[in-house]
Amino acid sequence: MADTFMTPPGGLSNKKLALADATVNDVFAGKKFYAEDKTLKTGTFSLNSVTVSFSCYSQGSGNGSNGEYYTGSGSATIDLTDVKKINVSTGNYSMSFTGTAVNLGSNNYDVSNCTQVSFSYYQRRYYQGNNPTTFSANGSVVLYFK
Repeated sequence: MADTFMTPPGGLSNKKLALADATVNDVFAGKKFYAEDKTLKTGTFSLNSVTVSFSCYSQGSGNGSNGEYYTGSGSATIDLTDVKKINVSTGNYSMSFTGTAVNLGSNNYDVSNCTQVSFSYYQRRYYQGNNPTTFSANGSVVLYFK
């Protein structure tokens, strides 16, 4: 059987198909579609990776006296649905996974069996004057898709 779209009376015409401007590079790999003519096409587009930047931010808290401690903490979470591997920038934060991650070295992790990764930080500093500063930890994660 040919992979063509048979036009029954009132079906999709070549004129209407010509309005569809998707190409095989626009449609996800393996997904089938019709455009331009009545031939079934298979998409080839693949989103291999994306970089996600994050920031954990909070205002320090304490009693405001010079020389005493104040603390700050924050967190960020990234969904790992359909992600097979991540590469994490180094930074002033801790990282935890929901699921089992395998450390591959050089800040790379196999996260095939994880649903999310969370980044958090906690800092304790002295007041300098009476002005607490903000705390933040910034980083980025490259997500490699399945």
